[in-house]
Amino acid sequence: MPDKISDLTVDEFKDIFKPDTEFIKGVVSEICQTSFVHVGIDVEKPDEQRADFFYLRRSRKVAEKAGNALRIAIITGGVGGLFTALWAGVKSLLKIKGG
Repeated sequence: MPDKISDLTVDEFKDIFKPDTEFIKGVVSEICQTSFVHVGIDVEKPDEQRADFFYLRRSRKVAEKAGNALRIAIITGGVGGLFTALWAGVKSLLKIKGG
């Protein structure tokens, strides 16, 4: 047996430090389930969670479309108002009556 860990060969290292994969899988699974419970996800009902996420995605897309439509309406109103003010200024300068 070597004096230092750095003197170990790869095969010797593997023989000494064999990972217990079943134990690791169990720990990781428990950590994941606990984490999901802490954020409010029920791992026992994946279909409900899938439906909830689908609803959230659909709601987000609708909200994004509404936000884009509102932006377009505001920009259109602003540009229309600017042109109206510009036209009113031109009319008053040239003393044009009517339309």
